[in-house]
Amino acid sequence: MKKIKDRKVLTKLELIQGFRDIGLSSGMFVEVHSSLSSFGYVEGGAETVISSLKVIVGECGALIMPSFPMSLPQTLTEVDKKL
Repeated sequence: MKKIKDRKVLTKLELIQGFRDIGLSSGMFVEVHSSLSSFGYVEGGAETVISSLKVIVGECGALIMPSFPMSLPQTLTEVDKKL
């Protein structure tokens, strides 16, 4: 694992190995609910996480990543509007 300014950096190869270690494999249908920060610092960011998962599931699997809000919209207060 590389380091940038005392921060560990996860690479695509390390992510792929980690996903295999938890049992993900080719042909699986994987639904992902995650925040990028939960991985720590990833070289290449979210694109690297997604491409790593695509490598794992392969062409016969599926990667499902819901992008809908998980709560009702919140009304902005006057303080919020000033920010």
